[in-house]
Amino acid sequence: MKSHPELLCWIAVRAIGVGLLFVPFAASTVCLAEDAADGQVVAAGDAVASPESPTPFDKMSVEDKVSTLAESAVELDEDGAVSHNTLFKDVNILWTCLAAFLVFFMQAGFAAVEMGFTRAKNAGNILMKNLLDFCIGSPIFWAIGFGLMFGTTNGLFGTSDFFFSDGGDDNWGWAFLIFQTVFCATSATIVSGAVAERIHFHAYLIYSAVISALVYPIFGSWAWGSLWNGSGWLENLGFHDFAGSTVVHSIGGWAALAGAIALGPRIGKFRDGKAIPIPGHNIPLAGMGVFILWLGWFGFNPGSTTAVGGVTSRSLR
Repeated sequence: MKSHPELLCWIAVRAIGVGLLFVPFAASTVCLAEDAADGQVVAAGDAVASPESPTPFDKMSVEDKVSTLAESAVELDEDGAVSHNTLFKDVNILWTCLAAFLVFFMQAGFAAVEMGFTRAKNAGNILMKNLLDFCIGSPIFWAIGFGLMFGTTNGLFGTSDFFFSDGGDDNWGWAFLIFQTVFCATSATIVSGAVAERIHFHAYLIYSAVISALVYPIFGSWAWGSLWNGSGWLENLGFHDFAGSTVVHSIGGWAALAGAIALGPRIGKFRDGKAIPIPGHNIPLAGMGVFILWLGWFGFNPGSTTAVGGVTSRSLR
């Protein structure tokens, strides 16, 4: 038997619980009353039509799936015809990004080849040079290099698109930026092997920053400026470079030659006028690097089309 205070508390709790049960009912009653006043009450026997839920994609027929994918992949012009400029643009963006990722993987190939063909004591230094090539070059090329290379030209270099932020409505610009960034990194890292084991670490980082910000972009604007907003004077004379044989590899190669001439041979390489072999410490690692570079070439050359079909990237903008 409950005491009087306990009994009163129990009754109060029960009363509050029962009252809460009637709150939703009371609220709905008030809403119905207001709707009735406005003449908007729906009769109890009338069925309210609900919108038909779409069929899940995995339960569609093959024809419906093809139709759905086609509608999402193309855009129509004002006449209702398929617009040529927007057809397959998403596929082209995907292709360009995949090619850029393969080219980026070449950084690992360069590092493996250079480490394998040098002495073990310098392996860490060479690996860090290849790593910081990209860490330093990427933000510098985004902030300065891309604008110098592809911005509106003054005759010698671009003057717009610094700190690039205009990817366009279809985001093609971001794919283009990624692809050009890994090209810049490839040009910069070519020098690493040529000056391996005989350059100060901080000096190499300064070089990497300069070539990513100035040397590569300015020459690139002469040959490839029209790919975005520029117009290169060299390409206007008929110069053609499809996948960077000059813009990327020649620039990197000439810079590497200049570095090798300035630094001279490694200490101990020549003795009494005779060359002394300095064998690499890990030939299998160097061989693996060759295969990685080989794989990267499939992104470097075919990816330079920046389009799966016959439409060039320039016409898609």
